[in-house]
Amino acid sequence: MLDEIIKAIALIQNPEYRAQVHLAIAEQFNKNAEPRQALPYIEQAIEELSQLSAEDSTFWEYQVVEQLSKADQQARGEELLADLLERAKAETDPDVRNIELAEICAHYAEIGRFDRAIQLALEIEDWYYQFFRAFKSIAEIAVFKSNYAKVENILAVVEDSDDRDFILNESAGACAEHLQPAKALSLIERIINPSEKVNALESVFIHLVWRNADAEQFLALIKEVETFANTEMNPSVKAQALRIMAKQYGALNQFEQAKGLFDQAAAIAETISPDESKRSLSRDSVLESIRKFAAQLEQSSNRQESQSEQKFTKENQSTQESSKLTDEHSPIEWKQIEQIQKQAKQGFLDQAKVLAAQINDPLFKDFANRIVGAATENGDYLDDIVDDYLQVCRSVRQQNGMKSGISILLQILSQIASLKEHKSRPLLDRSIDVKSGKLSTLLIAIVEAYFQLRTAEER
Repeated sequence: MLDEIIKAIALIQNPEYRAQVHLAIAEQFNKNAEPRQALPYIEQAIEELSQLSAEDSTFWEYQVVEQLSKADQQARGEELLADLLERAKAETDPDVRNIELAEICAHYAEIGRFDRAIQLALEIEDWYYQFFRAFKSIAEIAVFKSNYAKVENILAVVEDSDDRDFILNESAGACAEHLQPAKALSLIERIINPSEKVNALESVFIHLVWRNADAEQFLALIKEVETFANTEMNPSVKAQALRIMAKQYGALNQFEQAKGLFDQAAAIAETISPDESKRSLSRDSVLESIRKFAAQLEQSSNRQESQSEQKFTKENQSTQESSKLTDEHSPIEWKQIEQIQKQAKQGFLDQAKVLAAQINDPLFKDFANRIVGAATENGDYLDDIVDDYLQVCRSVRQQNGMKSGISILLQILSQIASLKEHKSRPLLDRSIDVKSGKLSTLLIAIVEAYFQLRTAEER
């Protein structure tokens, strides 16, 4: 299978896009803890990137550093980072220089050189790049690697309290995203500014949404926030914490718990004195935020539950139907697709339509109709075909049939070469970069589908 992918890479005319596919293969081998197999593809990517200018190759060289580190080649990765650092420091545009330095900081952290990353971040002159790009990345990577001591190392070199609050907030969000609610709340407790503390409480739930967390994981975080709220002394922060908890209970359709917490939050907010309003969040702003979300909660609780269930059922059925591609698909369907493509390319649209009508399988019938439609409209043939192949690759990744899955991917690979033979379509008269980008995107999808099938077969 990989031999066929390598043959297809040769069709890509731009070395940057060839490097992308080689790096994608290396990444998959590294994910499977097969560093020796990853290394030749990293070497090939390095060779491809050597044909580019420094400006065009820099982004991908960072990916090379990452894959070298994962392939037990950290020394080589550090050598490349040192070259990138020298190049960045020679940059005359301060914004470009700061962007590159921040990126290098993140990659030093990624390979475990946290102290070097922190030292380098201190050399960045602009606050945004120093904190929002460099220190934030270093802190998040430290959390992802469960190396919390390095977060403390960042805090040790940051003097301004607002900047420290920022680091604590971002680190707490990273903890929540990695399902460590207790650690997240322990960091939030150390935030000094009340507004930043409330923002951090909101942020940890947003990170769970990004993580596609389930109800149990949200409830675990709510319980940690409850513990936090019970010990918080600032009444405005305490009221906002209760409001945030209520909002989350409402999102989980636990409306009774939500209403009770909103009532508690409102009662506490009413006790905020004028002096406390000056030092912290104002009484009126806290009450306004509570009333706003209470009104939203009331609207949500009045919706009929049956409507939500019906909507979920329809969406679930639609998703299942769109992702079906099982071992039942036989080579005959692919042969039909090949014939339809051939007829469409040659301009025999009536014959192509007749063949498309003969396909019974819904997924492949839709695929065939798209091919005919693209040819009929004289549109971007390669665009349409590649997009359809991508959809098939996604469907292949959702099935466990190794034999049929590989067969389908091989069929796609066998047809890639023929895509560039069609001269009458507008896209094929465009730049090499457009064609290379389309083909590399498709090949990367094939690589990911192949490795997913391979992993499923080994389990």
